[in-house]
Amino acid sequence: MAPAQVVGKVLMLFFTLSTTTALTTKTTTSTAFSTLSDLNTTPADFSTTSTESYTSTTIESTSDPSYLDVALAIDIPLETELTISWAGNATGYYMAQHAVTGQTLINSFTNRTNKTTATITNLTPGQSYDILVITFATETGGAGTPGPLATLTTRPSQPIALKAQAFGSDIILTWNYTNGHVVEKFALRCFPSIGECGNTSSMSADNSTRQFTLPNSVFETEYTFTLTAVSRSISSKNTEADITPDGPRNLGVVTENKENVTLSWSDIKGDVSYYRVYWNATENGAISSYKNTSDAIKFTLLRTLEPGYSYELSVVSINSNSYMSSSSNIIDYTASKCLSTQNAVKIRVIESSLAKKRERGEKSKRDGKEKEIKEKRKGERWRERGKKQERWKRERNKREERGRKMERERERKGERGKEREVPRPVTGLQLTEKSSTSLTFTLTFSGRFDMFNYSLSPQGEGKVISESGLHRIKYNGLTVDTEYNFTVRTQVQDAANSSSYKSSEFTTVGGRTSKLDGVPGPVENLQIIPDSYNLSVSWKLPLNPNGNIQKYNIQVSTSQTLVSNWSTSGTFIRISDGIRPYTNYTVLVRAMTSFPRWGSAATRKTRTLQAAPTAPPADFNSISSSATSIELRWSEIPEEHRNGIIMGYILSYNEKRVNISASRTNHIIEGLSPNTAYNITLVGYVIRNREILEGRTATIAGTTKGGDSFNIKFTNPLKQMIVQN
Repeated sequence: MAPAQVVGKVLMLFFTLSTTTALTTKTTTSTAFSTLSDLNTTPADFSTTSTESYTSTTIESTSDPSYLDVALAIDIPLETELTISWAGNATGYYMAQHAVTGQTLINSFTNRTNKTTATITNLTPGQSYDILVITFATETGGAGTPGPLATLTTRPSQPIALKAQAFGSDIILTWNYTNGHVVEKFALRCFPSIGECGNTSSMSADNSTRQFTLPNSVFETEYTFTLTAVSRSISSKNTEADITPDGPRNLGVVTENKENVTLSWSDIKGDVSYYRVYWNATENGAISSYKNTSDAIKFTLLRTLEPGYSYELSVVSINSNSYMSSSSNIIDYTASKCLSTQNAVKIRVIESSLAKKRERGEKSKRDGKEKEIKEKRKGERWRERGKKQERWKRERNKREERGRKMERERERKGERGKEREVPRPVTGLQLTEKSSTSLTFTLTFSGRFDMFNYSLSPQGEGKVISESGLHRIKYNGLTVDTEYNFTVRTQVQDAANSSSYKSSEFTTVGGRTSKLDGVPGPVENLQIIPDSYNLSVSWKLPLNPNGNIQKYNIQVSTSQTLVSNWSTSGTFIRISDGIRPYTNYTVLVRAMTSFPRWGSAATRKTRTLQAAPTAPPADFNSISSSATSIELRWSEIPEEHRNGIIMGYILSYNEKRVNISASRTNHIIEGLSPNTAYNITLVGYVIRNREILEGRTATIAGTTKGGDSFNIKFTNPLKQMIVQN
């Protein structure tokens, strides 16, 4: 039995679309999917090199509905980028940070964004990354709130230079992997199964392995192999393997005579130390054996085959590692009876019916091949004849085309004078633009001309604009809703009289100016996104514009005062002039056409967000003290500086902080040391989106009294004395 024939391709399987190819020329397509559901969403400590601060004080509960926790999600990962998305509030801004797992986080992009999706690029294939999204209330500045820390992995890159080669019953798979890319392991699947490697069960190897050896493959069997690079359960793309040569080809008998049989085969490239020729007997009494040769193109069997017996002849190559390639084609051969007279005396040759049938079959094959060769040669002759006819036809067409060009050139030379005598009229004249007071006409020319003249009836003043061979003539200052006729003709200079011109026929087209624009209706879908110190206003065109919208007017007012008045041609504006925190505003938007009157107004009410107070508590002072206490008193923050609802005060002294209710305006600090000076600060705060926003600080210096004291109280109601040390 000759060595097994195992040739073909090896592909990799990716979780979206994979193509597996058998080790022959067959190709099969299959699809598989993998779901990423093991994201780590547990909150964790994190570090950053960002200049933005995201550390904040949080409150257990708040009535502000604009806050929404961030929940990170992941799209299908790519090799060098990850697309993430999260649920956020409508007014928030976000900053994503990332780093290789366990390293310091960095900002993923330059500026904050109000979108809830982002793509992080320039990543390493197969690498795990820590990713964090921080929520901010404003586009710049301010404190942020971090979301949960997630660990995501990019898709590994595909193995490269993948090859498969069969040596005897062993199949060897080799590949490379890009330096710097990360991979945890490689997985191999086989169909049909070879040992532990199957279609549903795979063989795994660590990330340093670059070769699989599969022993005990079955001869004459077609195998399909699938190789995958894996990192954290995420598979790489598929890779198509190079087909390794499967041994010598085109084995045949060159000559035979009384002394020997000469075989030949096609040489192969690659690592070949020598060749091995097999002759396997198909009849009892003959000898099966093999012989090695270093001749790269032929091999001679000297008096080896038994005359009259049938054999299967094949050849394989052996490389420098002593691995045997797959077999060449196998040929059936019957040794000639007159190969060796010496052997013919020693061995009795028995002509069997099987040998005769084989000989007839061989003759039939040879006759069929000869007939096939004749038919092939006949077809080639017909194809060659057809090619010659095509060449003759192409040459004839070229000659005819050259003749037509020469004829056209002669006609062109003969007609130049005629073109100068009678110019061609204008073609492609059409009305391309119009308004209530203007018309624009566009025209093209099909022949030569020196100049053209034009007119508009009723009379109007036009302006010529030439663009890449096109001529545009625009008339302004026309009468509203009026019919006009535009006339144009070309002219060439008279060859006999250079001071005069000959004109073509007139070409005319009509056009009517538009009616006046009317008063537009109200704008649609007016939307306002408030912040502490600005309002983002957007809208859509009116349902009934009644003409071309020229501009929009935006007014922002309180219940008593017009705060801001703006005009714009777009459908979005951000207004910050005069906008104060925690204030109710009414926003008005209206459109205007060329008709000199504003359209109907669309209005919407909103309230800006809270901000940190811009003034400290008023009249902050110490009203009394003892050896161990100081009594403090203050007034509320002025209303115009509160910027929201004051939720309380924070009193600080001696590295201690005391939270005081907003309803109180006094406090006694107790447990102090006698005769000691203290630096005491007081600040009011508001709460926005679970975040404490502290205002400006009021500071005083307070000192406790020194020494011990005692009281002596007399029972005489007429006199009372207090003695102090």
